[in-house]
Amino acid sequence: MRDLLKNQSILIIDDFAAFRGTIKAMLHRLGAQQIDQASNGSEAVKLCQENDYDLIFCDYNLGEGQDGQQVLEELHQRSIIRRGALFIMVTAETTSAQVMGAIEYRPDSYLTKPFTGDQLGQRLKRLLLKNQALSGIHRAVNAGDTEQALALCDRLLEEQPKLRMSALRQKSELLEQTGRSEAAEAIYDEVIEQQPQLWAAVGKARLAFERGEIESALQQFIHIRDHYPQQVSVLDWIARCQQQLGQDEQAEATLREALEISPKSLQRQARFAGLAQALGHHAEAHKAYARTLQEGRFSCMVEPEHFAGYYRAASAISGELNGREKRRLMSDGEQAFKELGRKYRHNPTALADSLGDAAGFFSDNGQKDRAAQAIGKLATALEDPSCRLDEQRLGKIRQRLEQFDDDPALASALEKARSGAERLQQRLQKELAELEGVADRPARAREINREGMALAKQRDLPGALERFRQALRLCPDNPNYRLNAAQIILESPQLKTDSATINEARGYLDQGFSGMAPDDPRWKRYQTLRARLPRQH
Repeated sequence: MRDLLKNQSILIIDDFAAFRGTIKAMLHRLGAQQIDQASNGSEAVKLCQENDYDLIFCDYNLGEGQDGQQVLEELHQRSIIRRGALFIMVTAETTSAQVMGAIEYRPDSYLTKPFTGDQLGQRLKRLLLKNQALSGIHRAVNAGDTEQALALCDRLLEEQPKLRMSALRQKSELLEQTGRSEAAEAIYDEVIEQQPQLWAAVGKARLAFERGEIESALQQFIHIRDHYPQQVSVLDWIARCQQQLGQDEQAEATLREALEISPKSLQRQARFAGLAQALGHHAEAHKAYARTLQEGRFSCMVEPEHFAGYYRAASAISGELNGREKRRLMSDGEQAFKELGRKYRHNPTALADSLGDAAGFFSDNGQKDRAAQAIGKLATALEDPSCRLDEQRLGKIRQRLEQFDDDPALASALEKARSGAERLQQRLQKELAELEGVADRPARAREINREGMALAKQRDLPGALERFRQALRLCPDNPNYRLNAAQIILESPQLKTDSATINEARGYLDQGFSGMAPDDPRWKRYQTLRARLPRQH
C-alpha cells in the first residue's frame, strides 16, 4: 500500500479542519506524502487548476458555497480534472436525495462517515491497483493519442482478463469519441450477450438514438429501466426519446419520476421546467426553475435561460397569487434579480438574454422602478462592445421591448435599450456585410484566422473566438478554423463554463473529421480536443 500511495498527489476538501486532519493522518500512515488541503469549493477548484492531483477526497457538505457535487461538476465541465484522476466523495449524509445526487456525477468511490484507517486502506488499494492497470490508457488519452490508447486497451484485454470489462468500456468510449460507432456497438453487443452491463446497454440504446432510430431507442431504454429502476440517467434518456416522438406529456411525467429519485440535478430540473412551461404548467415550471436557481447559485451549470424561464413562469402565476404567497414571489424575484447581476456581471451577452424577462416580471407586478432598472441594465449590456448576440436572439429582445410600449413609466429606459439594440444591430450588419462583400473568401478567412491566433497569444480568448467564428462564416468547412474555435472554448475558464459555448465546441468537432487520415496532425489535435469535451449526462 505504501508503494501505491507514496508518489500520489492528494487533495483533501472539507470545511472542518479537524476532519481534514483525521484523513491526512490516516493517509500518512498508509504511506502518502504529498497532501494538500482546501476548506471550500472555490479554494479546491483553484488548487486543482494549479496542481495535477492523482487523488481527491471531497466532503459532500462544504458549508457556504459549492457542495461536493458542484465541485465535481465544475472540475468535469471545465476539464480541470484529467482522465485517470480519482475523485472520492465523502459524506455523512444518508438521505436518498443526497446520496443519489453524489453518485449521479460518477465519483470513483463513495465513503460514508465514520470510517477507519483500515477501511480507507482497503478501499484505496482496490481503486489504486485498478487505476494503475489503466494508467497507460489514461496517459495516452490525456496526451491526445487515441490510437495508442486503443492499442493499450487491446493489450490489457490480453494480459489482464480480470479487467476485461474495464478495458472494453474504455475502448468503446474511445471509439465513440472518434466517430467509430459501429465498432463501439460491436463491443456493446458482445458485452450484452456475454455478461450484461448497464453501461453497454445504455451505449447501444444511445447509438440508436443518435442514428435517429428513436422508437427503437425508447424501447431499449424502457427495457433498461425495468431492470435498473433507480438509474435516473436512463429516465433522462427515456424523456429525450419521448420528446423526439412528440410525447411531451409522457416526457414531463418521466422527468418528474426522475426528480423524485434524485432532485439535486440542476440540468434535470431545468429540462423539466422548460417542458412544463411549454405545456402551460406554469406553477410546476416556476417551482422547478426556482429549484434550478437555488441549486445553481454556486454551480457552473446554471444558464441565462434559467433566469429568463424563471421570470416568465413567475409572471404567468403572479396574477393567481395574493397575500403572503404574492409577497414571497416578489421577494424571490428580487433575490433572483440580484443573483443574475452577480453571476453575469462580466458577461453582457448573458445579461442581455435575461433582463427583458426580468423587466416583464417586475412590470407585470407594478414594480415600475425595478422594471426600469432592469431595462436600463439591458441597455448597458447591449452597448457593451463584447456583447455578442446573434440576429435571432436580438430579435427576441426587440419583441420583448415592444411589450412595454404603452407604459410611460418605462419610456426613458426603453428608449436607451432600443438605442443600444439598434447600434448592436448596425454593428452586426456591418460585420456581416464586410464578410459577404469579400471577393476572395478563403484569403480573407486566412487573414481573420491569423488575427484570431494573435489575439489568442495575447490571451484575449473571447476576441480570438469571435475572429475564428468570422473565419468560419467565410469558410464553414475549414477544419483548421473549427479546431481553433473549439480549442479557444475549451481553454478559456470563462467560455467553457457556459453550456452554450461547450455545445458550440461540440458542434465544431462533430463533423468534418471522420475521413481524415490518421497521420494528419490535425487528426491528433481533434482527438485531444474531443477527449477534453465534458461528458454529457
